[in-house]
Amino acid sequence: MNAKRTLSLMLCVCLLLLMLTAFSACGGKSKTLDLTDYTVVYDADFEAGFKWQVTALTKRITAHTGLKLSSVSAKREEGEKEILIGATGRAATEKLLAEISGHGYAFAVVEDKLVIVGTTKLLTVKAMQVFADACLLDEGDSSVTVPKTVVSDVDMLTVSPDFAVVYSALLNDQPAPEGGAANDGPDYAFEMAEKVQKGLRETLSAKSKFALAKDSKTANKEVLVGLVERDAVGTFLQDMDVNDYGFGVVEGRVVITGLNGAGLGSAVDLFLEAVKADTADDGGTKSLQIPADFKWISTKSSGAVTDFPRPTGADIALTGSVDAGEGSMLYHYTGKGVNADAYRAYLTSLAGAGYALVQENEIEGSLFATYQSAEKNQLLYVSYMAFAHAKSQKVETYDPAIRIVAAKATGSGNVFDDGLLTPHYDYVKVTDTRVTSLRFNYAAASGMCYVVQLEDGSFVVLDGGYKAGQDYTRLYKVLEDLHKQAFGRAPSAAEPIVITAWYLTHGHGDHYQNFVELCKAYGSKIELKYLIGNNLSDEQAYNSHDPNHTIRNTMHTVFGYTKGETKYLKVHAGQKLYLCNMELEVLFAPEDIYPLTIDVFNTASVVTRSTFTATDGSGNAVGERTTLLWLGDQMTRGSEYLRAMYGEGLKSDIVQAAHHGLSAVEIALYILVEPEIVLWPNSLARLTDVVSNTNASGYKRVSAILYQNLDSVKYHIFADTYNTTVTITGDGPDMTLGGDTGLYNAGESAPIVITEGTKDISAVVKK
Repeated sequence: MNAKRTLSLMLCVCLLLLMLTAFSACGGKSKTLDLTDYTVVYDADFEAGFKWQVTALTKRITAHTGLKLSSVSAKREEGEKEILIGATGRAATEKLLAEISGHGYAFAVVEDKLVIVGTTKLLTVKAMQVFADACLLDEGDSSVTVPKTVVSDVDMLTVSPDFAVVYSALLNDQPAPEGGAANDGPDYAFEMAEKVQKGLRETLSAKSKFALAKDSKTANKEVLVGLVERDAVGTFLQDMDVNDYGFGVVEGRVVITGLNGAGLGSAVDLFLEAVKADTADDGGTKSLQIPADFKWISTKSSGAVTDFPRPTGADIALTGSVDAGEGSMLYHYTGKGVNADAYRAYLTSLAGAGYALVQENEIEGSLFATYQSAEKNQLLYVSYMAFAHAKSQKVETYDPAIRIVAAKATGSGNVFDDGLLTPHYDYVKVTDTRVTSLRFNYAAASGMCYVVQLEDGSFVVLDGGYKAGQDYTRLYKVLEDLHKQAFGRAPSAAEPIVITAWYLTHGHGDHYQNFVELCKAYGSKIELKYLIGNNLSDEQAYNSHDPNHTIRNTMHTVFGYTKGETKYLKVHAGQKLYLCNMELEVLFAPEDIYPLTIDVFNTASVVTRSTFTATDGSGNAVGERTTLLWLGDQMTRGSEYLRAMYGEGLKSDIVQAAHHGLSAVEIALYILVEPEIVLWPNSLARLTDVVSNTNASGYKRVSAILYQNLDSVKYHIFADTYNTTVTITGDGPDMTLGGDTGLYNAGESAPIVITEGTKDISAVVKK
């Protein structure tokens, strides 16, 4: 438990003890009861949520007394030794209830029975909470001392049909278009707001009432669903962690929330169960009353790593989380106290708790670090997201945040070999770096596939393309040709093609299928060492239009097609991986879009930048480094994030045009990148109409400006006609024809032709 929660609990306990002292002064007496052989008996009308609260109380009694108690419904025949919870119908319960005036709750020892009861079911929950915090603070013996406590005339909030059901304005609240994708409707949190509205209307017989409203407007009477912009929600969240959920009343508003989707769903179910349980019917008029200071927080284990030090300090709060997939959980801290100093103080606390620094990085004022605890089997990816360029780039979505992605160190994707984390040039150089754009027949299929050959002759394959005909054979011939040139002989089972990494930007079929087919057909001559990517959770992909989890769910089958052991590496923003003479720096991973949702699956594309270092063959770097920005199928939301985070720091020599030059990122992003070469994962013939009109709107205008008007661009390389191979040396990319390092058509015999101007259709266009 973090320090803030501990302090909050201590303050609550002190207040409760003061309250109980006042009640005792009014005539209440304490009695000590030995609970050996007692049975917990609860209201026969309790539904699941209320039974869970009984279970939670029973566990606290067990922790205090050491006794293992059973719990049963009040329908059971009455026994002598009972702990009575709620409206059990027992005489002892009725006797204590009679002492309460108006709405209220009580607990006491009555006729050798421990009675805990409220005038409503929610007030019974309140009674259980107060009793536990007052009487079950520490481990003791089998006895419990119970001060007779009767609380009357409790203030109640009447929830009426004129309350607005409020949701976050950040959410997509539009219904799925007719005939659209099944996963293309409203965001989950908005659906939960609709569920609350429907439940209140049905239970309170209030058709067309409880209007839905965004949190951009404030009303006096509100039911707040999810992480909406209200101080009441922030107050409610203070004592919650990622596995917690619940509802309550804060400052006259009903708050229903969890820190993530799973928690919110459970909170809504709990609230609606309480609504049905406590809605009163007075002559046909239905009403719902909730104690004005009520808070009900429950916990459901998600398997997330939770027991690690947390950021502390004034005005720093956990304000959200998201299941980041494969056992990882994102913790999102915001507030006025979030800054670089607070981040560094947090890193100091991690080191003090025995966590070891694995790697750290700084990019444009944002700070990143990876820490590991072997003792706890934990890996923490910690970042201070400064969004230093948000103001200049006019991006208002993001506030500075400290983020932690917590996972098991031995969990899926989290085992990084030491050699990947530091640069080293102690290999035998057999070739200069080469980048090949695999050609496709875009009239038949589409896709994206780039092959990078590193100086040791091994490869990094970017994505793969759709399965179409024999495209995988073409991919193999490219690998085979480049391998043979580097080593002087064809690959074989004994001397296979070494693919150091398959880097998968995201899981759409046009980015993985061709590579999978390659592994199936030629796996006996291929060694695949790593799969680099970041597979989404179901929560992240909930409303992402057309998610595809094939690789996430079957990657170990793919690993079985090739030689040797293949490891999956789940990467996060700020990480650097060193693959021979290529540094791969992660700039964006799917969880980074939070607090926004992944509106389309393309936004899940991992964005990285490759930095190629040329060496002299003796382990020494020579010349200038060349940078290549891989955007995958990134879209507008990701583009805004990149601009706000990195600004001019995005400048790269080469850029891969996002989403095949179709609906994608903003022209403002390309202006920041200022590339000299653009790699288009598409054919110019297919894009002719797209890139021809700079006065068009939307993505067509973006692509047209990128193709025609961006002053920095010198060459465009399209993914058709040739397997265009560019050699990168210490002098940069060689875009000449002929010679040892000029443009080359890998795996095929047709010589490359460069056309000039913007209207000619060719695979390589010199601007």
